Amino acid sequence: MNAWIAHCKGRYPREFATPERLRSPILNDDQLTIYVETYMPGHHIYTSVYAFDKWDRIDNKKLDYSRAIIDTIFIDLDWKEMPEIALYEARLFELDCYHKGITPRIYFTGMKGFALYLDFEPVEIEQEFKKPVIRTFIEYIRDTLSLKTLDSQCVDGISRISRLPNTLHRKSGLYCIPLSRDELWHMDGIQHILDLAKNISETPIVVVNNEIIPEMLLKIQDILKETKIEVTEGRSTVPFILPQKQPDETPVRGTPCLGVMEVMCGVQEGTRDV
Repeated sequence: MNAWIAHCKGRYPREFATPERLRSPILNDDQLTIYVETYMPGHHIYTSVYAFDKWDRIDNKKLDYSRAIIDTIFIDLDWKEMPEIALYEARLFELDCYHKGITPRIYFTGMKGFALYLDFEPVEIEQEFKKPVIRTFIEYIRDTLSLKTLDSQCVDGISRISRLPNTLHRKSGLYCIPLSRDELWHMDGIQHILDLAKNISETPIVVVNNEIIPEMLLKIQDILKETKIEVTEGRSTVPFILPQKQPDETPVRGTPCLGVMEVMCGVQEGTRDV
């Protein structure tokens, strides 16, 4: 129960899914607990990655995801045949964060992958830019670390649901569990994690808010505005159009534009990259 509540960080309303999304939101910790205890027998349990500042449906149908409260970056690593590969990349991600003074939350998802969260205090991003800003940030991490197991759907960010920790993956019979750094780096690797996931975890979920990431997201937003990137709707794998590089610019793989690259690499004095 404590893991469920810690995961949601006291921010509501939030979507609940089994994995079908319920029309009514979760409004508080007590309701979250009731929903999980009611649906967990026989169901997968998910909540939306983000809470919302207003629960509003467009034409009384689709939830308005532009109302998402941006307080985390969610990265989903999966490798169906060999979860060892996803573990390798989760360790690579954690090590990169460690050297930058960032503490991520990392969960084994219960079958073949890992859920990674970078937490921070809510940042005010304009509604139309929430999706492209998050996409730009995640794509940079993916390309910088050469992540091969990144679930492409998590790049679209604001509408994602993710598995609630200490709930059962019905197919594998294992639990989605939070991992401490020692558990992630245990010498027995994936087998140790699979053994841990046979039971509910006692490892506490610790949310450590990073101060640099909100500044970076806001700077990315400013750059996207300045370069007049066109935000588009729909399910396109590229939801905004990127400007072409000039011939005299040195191309950098995975970088949407030089301005974003400078923000990510922290060229300004006192800024660290992520």
